[in-house]
Amino acid sequence: MMDPGTWLAMVTSGWSDMSHTTFWVALLKIMWINILLSGDNAVVIAMACRGLPHRQRVWGMVLGAGVACASSSPFLWLR
Repeated sequence: MMDPGTWLAMVTSGWSDMSHTTFWVALLKIMWINILLSGDNAVVIAMACRGLPHRQRVWGMVLGAGVACASSSPFLWLR
C-alpha cells in the first residue's frame, strides 16, 4: 500500500489541472468515446439475444451488459 502522505500529495497535485481547458476537453473526449462504445455494446448484445425466448432474452441482456461493464472497468484504472 501507499503511504497516506504520498497518496494525499498525489491526489492534491491534480486539483490545479482541473482549471485548465485542456483537462475539460480531454475529459469530454473520454466521455464521448465511452458513450459511443457503450452504444456499440448494446447493439451487439441486442443482436445476440434477439432470437431467444423472452425469459432467456432478458437474462442475456442483463448478463451481457454486466459482463460488458465488468470487462471495461479495469481499463478505467489504466488511463
